[in-house]
Amino acid sequence: MKLWQADTLFYMSELDQWSGTDSAFSRIAKNEVVGDFEGVQMMLVKTRQIPRALPEYAKQYMTMTGTQADPPIIGGVGFCSGTQGPQGAAGPQGAVGAQGSQGPGVGAQGLQGPQGPQASGAQIGPAEGIQGPQGPQGYEDGLYDDFTETTPVGTPIDRFNRVLKSLSPGDAPPLSDMSMAQSGVQAFLSFGDSAPHVAYASVTNAAGNPAVDINELYAVSGTRRGCFNGGQNKGGVLNDSVVQSGLNYPDNSFGSADHGTLRLEINGSVVHTINLAIFGSGWTVNGNGSGFNLSAATAVQYPDGTPLETYKYRTGTWLVAQASQRNGFNYCRVVHTLAGTDYATNFFEWVNDSSAESVVAESGVLDTLSLTGSKFLSGVEYNTGGTARYDVNVRRAHRFVGAPEPGAISFTGVNCSAASQALGAAAGPNTVEVIADKQVTIGSGLTLLNQSMEIGVNCLHPLKANLVDGEHHSITGLLIAGSTVASTVRRARFRDETYRMLSNNAYNAQTDIENPSNAWDSTQALGGLAGYTDGLLVYNGALRYPTMGLDAGDFRNVADGNADGPANGPSGNPNYSALSGVRYFYRRFRNDSGSPRSNMRLVFTGVGTFADAASGPSGQNLTVEMKFGAGVLSTATGWLDCYDDFVTGQWNDGDGCRLPSQGAGRVMGVNWGLTVGTKSIASNEWIVVRIAVAATWTGSVSDIILTWL
Repeated sequence: MKLWQADTLFYMSELDQWSGTDSAFSRIAKNEVVGDFEGVQMMLVKTRQIPRALPEYAKQYMTMTGTQADPPIIGGVGFCSGTQGPQGAAGPQGAVGAQGSQGPGVGAQGLQGPQGPQASGAQIGPAEGIQGPQGPQGYEDGLYDDFTETTPVGTPIDRFNRVLKSLSPGDAPPLSDMSMAQSGVQAFLSFGDSAPHVAYASVTNAAGNPAVDINELYAVSGTRRGCFNGGQNKGGVLNDSVVQSGLNYPDNSFGSADHGTLRLEINGSVVHTINLAIFGSGWTVNGNGSGFNLSAATAVQYPDGTPLETYKYRTGTWLVAQASQRNGFNYCRVVHTLAGTDYATNFFEWVNDSSAESVVAESGVLDTLSLTGSKFLSGVEYNTGGTARYDVNVRRAHRFVGAPEPGAISFTGVNCSAASQALGAAAGPNTVEVIADKQVTIGSGLTLLNQSMEIGVNCLHPLKANLVDGEHHSITGLLIAGSTVASTVRRARFRDETYRMLSNNAYNAQTDIENPSNAWDSTQALGGLAGYTDGLLVYNGALRYPTMGLDAGDFRNVADGNADGPANGPSGNPNYSALSGVRYFYRRFRNDSGSPRSNMRLVFTGVGTFADAASGPSGQNLTVEMKFGAGVLSTATGWLDCYDDFVTGQWNDGDGCRLPSQGAGRVMGVNWGLTVGTKSIASNEWIVVRIAVAATWTGSVSDIILTWL
C-alpha cells in the first residue's frame, strides 16, 4: 500500500485490497505492511476510490504517517497543493473546518476545503470521480466541448488516451508466425501407428496436419516440410509475414519485445526459454544448441526519429539443432507469453531418417532367352529381336522411407530394356523388393553382331544413395539385324537387298531388268548358285567384301563349329572366309520423275577410291558402271564407265557417261553427274549400276542416292 501526502491531505492509490485487524494494516497483493488500523477492517478493490465514510481515526492515521515522492495517480479524491491551514479540531463526522481546509481531514463526501487554492485551475471532483468546475476558458474551444462539471473523470482520460494513441507510433504486431528455411523431400513412410518402430516416432496430428501411416505419402506442403536424413539444423525467421511500418519497426518485427518470455517448443516440450525483460541481444541457446538469435529491444519511432519507449520490438530467428531432433516425426513452434497470454507461431514439422545403410541388389539372374524373327542378308540369317527374363532382389529400398516415384525401380540395359516399376507395399523398414521373371526385350531396330544384351537394376531412395546398375548380368553371342530402314527405287541403304540384281545377266532390255527371276534372293549364299558366285556382301549397313564380315566372313555359330562365332546365332550360316577374286554388286534404279529423263546425278557415301573401268578394280579402288536397257523410247546402251566423260553418240561397253557440268564426282560424298546423251529413259523405266572391287578392298559403301535431272 502506498500513502500519498499533498501538504494537508493524504489519499491512497494502486491498492488491490486493504485488510486489518487490531494492529495490522497490509496490502495483500504485495505483502507491504503499512500500519495499524486498531481493529478496523477496510477494502478497496481496483477502483482507486477512497471509501465514502472513512473513520476518524483512519483519517488521523493517514495524516500522521509517512510520505511518497512519486507523483500521485489521479483518483476519485481531490487534493490541493496550498498551504496547510491552522490545525482545527476534528469534527466527530469529519466535517470541513469553518475557517479553512482541514489539512488531512476529509468530510463525509471527500470534498475539497473551501479556502485552499486549486492546484491546476480546475477543482478536482468529489469522491465519486466527478469532474469539478471548468477552467476560466471553458471547454467549447477544445477538441471535446461536451464536458460538464458532472462528467466522470474516466471519460476525458479515455478520450485523451485514444487521441494520444492515434498520434503515437504503433507497436509492432504480436508474435504470430515464423518461416522455415529448410525443405526436404517427399517419401512413403515405412513406419507408423499401424507398424510402429521403437526408434522412430510415428507421424501424428500434433502439429495440425493429418497423421501419416505406413505406406502413406509424407509430402512437402505448407508447414509439412518433408523428409531429411537427420544431419541438418532447422531454422527460420520469426514473424516473417510482418512488413516494415515506416520508422515504427522493420520487417519481421514482433511487439512487446521487452516484456514476458519467449520459449522454443520441440516435439511438445519446452527446450529453451528467455526473459525478454532482461535479455539483451544475440544468440541464446540451450545445451543442444537450439534457441534464438534476437536483436535488442528497440523503441518504435515518430516520423522525426524520436523514440517512443512505451513500445519496443525485436527481430529474430529460431534454430532447432540436430541434437534436439529425433528419428521419425519432429515438430516445433515458438511462443511469446505476455501477461499470462500466449502468442504462438505456427508449427513446422518434418521427418528424420538418419539410417545410413545403402540400398543393395542381390541374387540377380538373366536367362530364358527367346529369340524372334528371321532376316537374311547375302545368305546370312539374323534374328530380328528377342526377350529374356531377369530375377533380382533389392534390399533397403524401404529403409524407413521409400521413393514415391512411379518408376522408383528401373533397369539399365545394354542393347535391351525392361519396364520400370513403383515400389511395392512395405511391411516395415526391412521389406525386400523381390523382382521375379522381369521381361527384358532386345532393343528395336538394333544390329548385334556377336554382341550381348545386358541388364542391371536401379532403385531410387529419397535420402540414401540411389542403387545404380546393381546385379548386372548379360547374355552374349547374339546375331541380330533389327533395322527396318528400307531402300527405295532411287536409294540403296544397305540394310536390305531390295532392288539388288543377279550378276549373270546382260540387262539389255527393260524386261530383263524387271524380270523377277533376275532379282536377288537374300537367302542364297555367296559363291553358290549362278549369279551369286561373285557377289559382294551386305553387312552391318554397308556393302563390303565377304571376308570383311563377322569373324573374317565366318558366320557359323559355336554349335556349328566356329568357336569364336555367335553362341546364340542361328544355325546353318555360311563361312565366307575363303572367298576371293573380283566381286560385284548390281542394283537397279527407276525413273520415278513422271517424265522421260536423260541426265542424272549419283552421290556415294563410304570408304574407297574410284578408278576407271579400263584399269579395273585393285587395291582400295572400286569401279562404277551404268547401263540402260532398251525401252519404249530408246535403244540399249553398253556398260558405260561413270569415271570417264560422255562422248556424243558413244554408248558401247567402256565408253564414258560422266557429265561434269552436273557434278564432278569420282570421290565419296560429291555429286557425280551422268548422262545417256540423246537417249531417253521413259517414266518408270530402269537403269542398272554395277560396282566392282578386288579381294584387297577393305572399304565400304553405305549409301547411294540417285537424283533425276
